[in-house]
Amino acid sequence: MPPAREKTCPAWNLCRTRRAVVNTSRLIASLPSATRLVRFFQLEGFEPARRPKWYPTHSAVPRAAISASAVMNMSVLRRCRGKVTSQTHLSQHSGEAWNSIQWEEKWAVSTVIDFAIAQVNRTRGLNRRPFDHATSVAIPHGRWGIVHYGIMVPNLPDPFRFFDAIVILGTARAPIFGKRSLAAGDPDDSAWILTGSAATPNGFEQYSITDQCDLSDDGSHLRFGDQLAINRTISEITLSASRPGASVQLTLNPTPAVSHFVHIPGIYDHWSVLCQAEGTFTAGQNPFTRETLCTYEYARAVNLPLPFLFFTYQILNVDEKTQVLMTEVLGPAGLPLSRIIYIRNADGAATTHTRGYQHTVHEYCPDLLTTPDGHKMRMPKRFAWRVLGDDGADLNTIEGTCNDDFAYGLGAGYAVSYHYIGRFRGAPITGTGYIEWIDRR
Repeated sequence: MPPAREKTCPAWNLCRTRRAVVNTSRLIASLPSATRLVRFFQLEGFEPARRPKWYPTHSAVPRAAISASAVMNMSVLRRCRGKVTSQTHLSQHSGEAWNSIQWEEKWAVSTVIDFAIAQVNRTRGLNRRPFDHATSVAIPHGRWGIVHYGIMVPNLPDPFRFFDAIVILGTARAPIFGKRSLAAGDPDDSAWILTGSAATPNGFEQYSITDQCDLSDDGSHLRFGDQLAINRTISEITLSASRPGASVQLTLNPTPAVSHFVHIPGIYDHWSVLCQAEGTFTAGQNPFTRETLCTYEYARAVNLPLPFLFFTYQILNVDEKTQVLMTEVLGPAGLPLSRIIYIRNADGAATTHTRGYQHTVHEYCPDLLTTPDGHKMRMPKRFAWRVLGDDGADLNTIEGTCNDDFAYGLGAGYAVSYHYIGRFRGAPITGTGYIEWIDRR
């Protein structure tokens, strides 16, 4: 198939996506041991993405580490056979299976998945380019049934701690991004809005796009009742948000630094541009002004029931010019679909990092949160994550403790702030981070 058709035909890209998923699943199920996976990648010349520092090459895999049990139980799904009685039971067993396998097996499975995803998610070239201010931010039209806008500001003083404006136009079929059963009217005519912060924990609302919203076709003007208005020109974005007892006025200036999370031509696009922002935050009778870094995001997608079951996205402003993004997405059987750290600077530099990625929840909150659709969700209390640089040394290490300012309305989950300490490029850092958390396993 010629490349030109691949870029313009969504049906071809959808078939390619499905084929990659099917072929990957068959490959994982058919290879009986980590040995064969290692040999496969050694022949193909791939470099391992996540291996211990002392593990230099594929040929150095200690054969003794690959036991008879590994040979019989390499596949995560294979470990779940005969044990599953329900969808919830499947999630529990699949997560346990993934966590129980040896690092050789886990690396091998992850590398297969990473390779398959890279064949359909074409972000590598885009993440090397500066932000194009003429990029479309249009509302839903044609095959684009779901559109998302987002503005997130971390590291604010009390009583806000963070601020986010999350807009989803249309009701997503993916379980982590929407619940069609909650739609008051036509799910495809629904706008889901969150203006969240520690000062406005009840900022979630649903609107009828036809009757209650004022939206320009090109996305340059978005108004949702009296709650939120976002206006965009070629060089500036303004936001006005109001909730009982609190209001926010922001002006954003996009920098050249952009991070592309997903680019599957004709099916799904999602990007985030680093912005320098100035705004006034008012809670009660106590306004304050702030100059800071924030994000402006846009996503559009064909409304498919994508099998995402867990999602977290975190934002840190480590200094006045540098922002760090962390994202992790898990699919069925707890398999990692995305685990990436993005680092960008106001001067336009933007890099992605996956080497040595680790994310661990040390402690969950004692009480489960119940979402409006009745799902009981575990929320993290203490957690840690890290990533290595190209030289193998620690690039970013974080120890975080969530605050109790959960705001529902991020798709089917929550936004919250957390206090963190850690190191960035060898220097100590501390502050208040922003976290999005959806767990539908």
